[in-house]
Amino acid sequence: MSESSHSTNAQVAPNQHRYYMVEGKTSGEDSQDSISTNGSIYSFITITDGDTEPTGSGTVVELTYREAKAATQSEAFGETQPSHAWLTLEQEFCEELAHHFRAMNSGLTVAQSETMFAEAESTSHAISRGLVNVARARWQLVDTGIISVPARDAITAMIDEWTSKLPRSTA
Repeated sequence: MSESSHSTNAQVAPNQHRYYMVEGKTSGEDSQDSISTNGSIYSFITITDGDTEPTGSGTVVELTYREAKAATQSEAFGETQPSHAWLTLEQEFCEELAHHFRAMNSGLTVAQSETMFAEAESTSHAISRGLVNVARARWQLVDTGIISVPARDAITAMIDEWTSKLPRSTA
């Protein structure tokens, strides 16, 4: 990416730490840990409130404390398996995705709903199991004659924003 995108998701009290996941770090602060996945280097950075925010050649995403803790306890950062904290956040995110699927379905007729559900059934199953990577891969295969491109792209963007917080291999 040539430009950084930035998402802030939490208010921080003065003199508190702020946590970031930075793709392609270009700023000078020290990172606590870095990983290379999917051709990018992601750095986990902690700053004190009031410090200059880190920059990167890709996404720069502020994390909540829970997200920061889960990210550093993930397979991507050297653990042999995902931590309970990681899996809990993944499941919570999947519940948010399920909410969006229900909202997409709410204005449809029963016949339209059945058609949409049949098309997205494998994605829905992955979401219900908390499998973000599998859900994204399956979602990319939906028939855009049944599920509109804007709807598919909106869900894909949500997943991509989430995975920028908790990097992982998508291979």
